[in-house]
Amino acid sequence: MLPSRGFTRHLPAVAVVALVENSCQEVGLASLSLSDYSVQLSQFCDDQAYSKTTSMLTCYEPRQILFPPGSQGGVLERICKNEFTLARFELIPRRQWSETRGSMLVRHFTQGDSTVDTDAENKCMITQTSLR
Repeated sequence: MLPSRGFTRHLPAVAVVALVENSCQEVGLASLSLSDYSVQLSQFCDDQAYSKTTSMLTCYEPRQILFPPGSQGGVLERICKNEFTLARFELIPRRQWSETRGSMLVRHFTQGDSTVDTDAENKCMITQTSLR
């Protein structure tokens, strides 16, 4: 939220979140806020307890969390299910996680902002590489 008249008002950003991780505990997170339709893309290295991921998810207050099937039964999924009991969890087959389509949508919605486009492309490429 943007500051307004000298104070910041925090409203829960009810969201749909997609999570992906690799064996090095690098986490990719995409969040779609249902209140203002903003999208946040993040990629970071996390610890064994996934404290950064949990902290970020708490800020987004997810209503739905999407995982690829390879994450089923994994530590991250178990932690999320324990921490976010009100969220709906869904496994989305990897073939439906389209980097090409996602990249096209980012370009479309950033309306030619080359900084955002380049940053999103880099994150997309890193995520693609880490998942193979």
